[in-house]
Amino acid sequence: PMLVWLSDGPEHTPGISRACLAQGSRAAVTHDHLFHSVLGLLQVESAVREDSLDLFSRCRAPRGMPLLAYEPTGLASS
Repeated sequence: PMLVWLSDGPEHTPGISRACLAQGSRAAVTHDHLFHSVLGLLQVESAVREDSLDLFSRCRAPRGMPLLAYEPTGLASS
């Protein structure tokens, strides 16, 4: 099992959609995701980091785009 705790303050997780994270919370993951996800959260750019293994990459707004203007693909409208 894997547990991720993120602070409620948006300053701690800038540009990450919590609704998107909640929707993907039941996806199967492995320990391989941890390394790439931590690098992504720390905004480390590296040739070894793979977006496909970053659990937060699809829920992160592109740099410079406000989170309120970002709508991740694949989210069902309510």
